[in-house]
Formats: sequence, structure tokens, C-alpha cells
Amino acid sequence: MEAISELLGLLLHGIKSLRQNLIFGIIALIIATIAAFIMISSIAYAIMRGELVNPVSVIAPMITVTVFALISSFLYFDGARKLS
Repeated sequence: MEAISELLGLLLHGIKSLRQNLIFGIIALIIATIAAFIMISSIAYAIMRGELVNPVSVIAPMITVTVFALISSFLYFDGARKLS
């Protein structure tokens, strides 16, 4: 009986980690969408005004999306490791 209880505890802990990954993934997707919209609008605004495109307006959203993707992947693999 104790082995089953321990197994259920580990399973619940892994499920909590995967749920945390799902929630963080949704938040990261929303932030990535906002970052992409900001990047596209700033580039379009610069082109319409005939100015040079600021490299920071392209690089910053891409770095933000990459960091959130890495964190999301880490949380997923951590939860999957705890489940197995």
C-alpha cells in the first residue's frame, strides 16, 4: 500500500509540473504574440516614415520569445522527467 501511495505522490508531482508548463506555455504564447505585434508594427511604422529600422526593435522581441521558449521547454522536460 505504501508503494502505491508513493507512486501516486510522484505521479501527482509530475502532473503538477506539466500543468505548470502548460500554463507557462500559454502565458509565453501571449507574450510572444504581443512581442511579434510590436516588432511588426515598429518595422512598418519605420518603413512608412522612410526611416531606418532600429535593430533593437527586431532583436529584443526575438530574444524575449527565445527565452520564454527555453523556459517552457525546461519546465516540460523537468515535468516529464519527474513523471518517468
